This record gives sequence, C-alpha cells and structure tokens, in this order.
Amino acid sequence: MRYRVLIAGIIGIFTAFFSQHLIAPVNLAAGVTSRIKTWGIPNGIRVNASRFALLKRRPIYLAALIVVAVGASAMLAESAHAQLNQTSCSLYQSNLTLSSTTVVAGASVTASGSCFSPNDTVTFELDSVGGSPLATSPTDPSGAFANVNVPIPVSVTAGSHAIYAVDTSGDNASAPLTVTAPAATATPTQTPVGSVTGTPTPTPTGTPKPLSYHVYMPSILNNYPTTNILIANKGLGDVTEVNWAGQIVWQITGLNQPYRAERLANGDTLIPEYGANRVIEITRSGQIVWSYSIPLPVAAHRLANGNTLITGGTATTSAIDEVSPSGQVVWSYNYYGYCYVYDKTTNFCLGYPSDAIRLANGNTLIAVNDSGVGLLEVDPNDNVVMQRQVNGANGSPMPIASVHELASGNWLITTTQDLGARVVEQTTNGADVCSYGSVDYSALYFPMDAWRTGSGTTLIADQGHDRILEVGCGNNIIWQYYRKGSQPGSVEEVNP
Repeated sequence: MRYRVLIAGIIGIFTAFFSQHLIAPVNLAAGVTSRIKTWGIPNGIRVNASRFALLKRRPIYLAALIVVAVGASAMLAESAHAQLNQTSCSLYQSNLTLSSTTVVAGASVTASGSCFSPNDTVTFELDSVGGSPLATSPTDPSGAFANVNVPIPVSVTAGSHAIYAVDTSGDNASAPLTVTAPAATATPTQTPVGSVTGTPTPTPTGTPKPLSYHVYMPSILNNYPTTNILIANKGLGDVTEVNWAGQIVWQITGLNQPYRAERLANGDTLIPEYGANRVIEITRSGQIVWSYSIPLPVAAHRLANGNTLITGGTATTSAIDEVSPSGQVVWSYNYYGYCYVYDKTTNFCLGYPSDAIRLANGNTLIAVNDSGVGLLEVDPNDNVVMQRQVNGANGSPMPIASVHELASGNWLITTTQDLGARVVEQTTNGADVCSYGSVDYSALYFPMDAWRTGSGTTLIADQGHDRILEVGCGNNIIWQYYRKGSQPGSVEEVNP
C-alpha cells in the first residue's frame, strides 16, 4: 500500500511539472511534512485516529496526497486558462502589428500577432492573401507569434502597401506599410563572366579628321571640351569613345550589333547586344561582369535602385523588363498586349518598342517604332496613363527611336524615318521647345538617338548618314564626327 501512495505522489509531482506549476506543490508538500513532524496535527481538526496514526508515522504519505491534489488543481486551472484564451480570441479577429509603419525598400520590419491557430505556421505576404511570400513563423499554443523579421524586397515600388499574415487554416490579419525608395546606389559589383573579342584601346590613337568632316564654331576650334563622346556603332560592331578632336580614347570591338551604349557610374558600360540576344555590362578592360539573355534587345538603362530596364523581344513578345542584378524580372510590361497596328495574317505587331525609360514620377515612358502610337506612359500597375503621337519635321506622326527625360522635366525625343525625321524637345503635354530636322533627308536620315550636353547643345546619332552631329536650338550644325559604315545607334557625352 505504501508504494502505491508513493507512486501516486510521484505522478502528482510530474503532473504539476507539466502543468507549469511544479514549484508551488513541492514547496507546499515540504511545508506540510515539516509541520507534521514538528507540531503534529493542529488543534481543532478532527480525523480518524487510526488512519491519522499511519499518516503521522509516515508524513511523506500525506505530502504525496497533497501533491496529487494540488497537481490536479493546476491541470484544471491550466485548462480553464486555455479555454478562456480561446474564448477571448473567438470574440476578436486575428491581429497583426508591425514595428514600424514606414520602411525603405530592401530593409525589414518585425511583426507580432495573436489569435491565429495554435501551433500552426503563419506566412507573411505582400499586399494580399496569396501575394508574394516574404517570411514564415510558427505560432505558439495560444496562437501568437512575436518579433518575426519580415524582409521587404528592394524591388517593391515606393508607396502604400500592406503586410498580410495568414495561417494554414485561413486565419489572417493585415497591417498597413508605407515603402520608400532606397537612395541611389552604385551599380552592383559582379564576378567577371567573360570578355568580348578585341582589345580595348586605353589611350588616344589616330589623328583628328580633316575639317571637311568636322565643322566647328570658331570659338571652340582650338578649345575642345574636356568631355568625351560614347558611341554605339551597330554597323561596325563596336562601342567607341572619342574626344572632340576625333581621337579614339577607348574602344570595344567584336560585338554583334550593339544598338546602344550607356556609361555607368562605376565606369563600366552597359550594352544591349542585339545580334547576340543579350545585355552586357563590360569593364574598361573588356571583362563582362554582368549579362542577361533576352531576344533582340534594343535598349537598356541602369536604374537608381540598381536594376536594369531592358527593351526587347520578338514581334509577338515585345516587352519592357525591369531586371534585378541577380537576373530576376521584378516588373514587366507586355507591349504586344497594347499593339496598335498589326498584320492580321501573321498577327504580328507592325510596330515595336524601341526604348523605355523610368521617369522621375515612377512611371515608365515607352518610345514606340509605330507612328500610330508614338509615346506610351504606363504606371507600375501597367495602366496606360498617356499615349500620344509625335510629328516629324514634315508635320506627320512618326515612329519614335528614343526618348530621354531632361533635368527640366521635358522630354528629348528622336523621331526616325527616311524623310522628315527630327529631334525635338517637348514639354510633357506635347508642346515643342526646340527641334532640329528637315522635311527631306538632308538634315537627318533615320536618326536613332539624341543627347543634351552639359553646355546645352544636342548630340544626334544620325544613323543613315554614319555621323554624330552637335546642333544648337535650330538647324545650325556646330560639330560633326563621320565614320563610314558606323550606323551609330546611340550617343552620349561622358567624362574621361
């Protein structure tokens, strides 16, 4: 019999332990045992004398019985507490709180919540249940979680968003979050992945062209600007940097139809290589440090957030993709879905996007090689907020080859065609500010790009005439650089 009582006492102790009430019963049992040994039974308590005699001789028996009783009481209290907690949660929806209501894209917030399913898994999603998963966390027996790190992707557009927490049973809650754009960063450092054919030319070579190929204003004839000019020569398969004296100061050869070239902040050059179906970032030593495969790329621009905005695709897949440094498409606009004019026999777009830039307002401005479309502005949710045609020098709507946003907020637009092409600066509502062109092909012949220099003049890649022009606001040529067969696709003023 004594062993049964002893075993019951041990069970009572373990019961109290797993009820998270071990200390109190054990201390109580110890106290009672000590009192019996020292004082005996308190006065005024009536008990069966023979039964108490056994307990008095063996106080541990009495202590074990007390532990059993207190352990059972603890279990009942714990059960009541859990029932109370579930009753409280049933009266309210699941809730979610964030450590901050504002975060920079690419940073993190911590999340806490309650009244979800107990011992479940919560998934944190962006902007909707079923949206982009950001993180997961288990819930405790009460259905709560605390201080869970939730990363916000750098690709998330600035503005109002929401974080949703949802468990596997469908319980969910949300909290508002304002995302701000990160500060402009340098282009990402990549591990070299190859090189192009040809040896870069690091120092000036050759002699200035005869003045029959260069027309200078007298004031700068012997006072060349200190900047250089970066040219993508599609016809010759190279990207060349020249100074204003016509000397080559840097060059990469062996490219397959480089449509454009953009000098990056870190000194590398970004090139959409149309014939190779890729966009590459190349160092001055000729190493390719970043590459992205896409059919027939015609334009590429590095954004302030480190991503690259690429225009390319076939007649049925023409698209503008924003690509992260790791090669993930974080935003895309399928131009083919907007195709203005198409061949009903082949169902191909007759026009296609030739350039796309990210505006200061966060929208994307698309230049379309289709006179019926012209310019197309879309917001981050793919809504078309503006579409307008742009006239050439002959007054007729014309395909667009490229577009740039100037510091003033105006747009520098290159219209392209054999007759009547022009380069024009327009306000955002379409009013002309300044233009260069003619109704025939004497001024420009299939121009592809233009660039506003630091001195306020305009450089033009006049593809059909194999030349680069510098013009003022009007039909006056200040400077030109001719290279037979070059078919320049882009031009840009750069620092040496």
